[in-house]
Amino acid sequence: MPNVNQIIIGIIVIVIVVVGIFLFSTGKITLVESPEEDTLAAETFSLAGKVMSVDAGNNSFVMTDGQSKQEFTIKIGDETEFIRLGFPFDPASPPENIESFVPERLDTTIEELVEGDFVFVRSSHQVESGKEVVDPIEIQILP
Repeated sequence: MPNVNQIIIGIIVIVIVVVGIFLFSTGKITLVESPEEDTLAAETFSLAGKVMSVDAGNNSFVMTDGQSKQEFTIKIGDETEFIRLGFPFDPASPPENIESFVPERLDTTIEELVEGDFVFVRSSHQVESGKEVVDPIEIQILP
């Protein structure tokens, strides 16, 4: 047989549940959902392709996307990580027994980017045709 403390705790729990249901049904409390913008902010968008021209003075370059063949202007920001990937061996004569490797990540500048380089651009903003990609998260010059 339950003791007095168990009965009191049971009554308190029932009252809390009933009050919660009443407040929820009257709209005085609601469930909190995260806004859709929070989900989109965590997404990253990217494109890869060939550099068509470089404007080092304006910290920008034009590239053609490898899939859609559309041109995009990329404007490098102060926070953009700009790197050149390099093989830890000569790609013209790779070691015979290599199964995998991790490319070297070498810091670089836009002055080292040349027409014809292949790049990978990662942005926190949606990449849209006809619009500049401003302040991307990372730019990788591919080997």
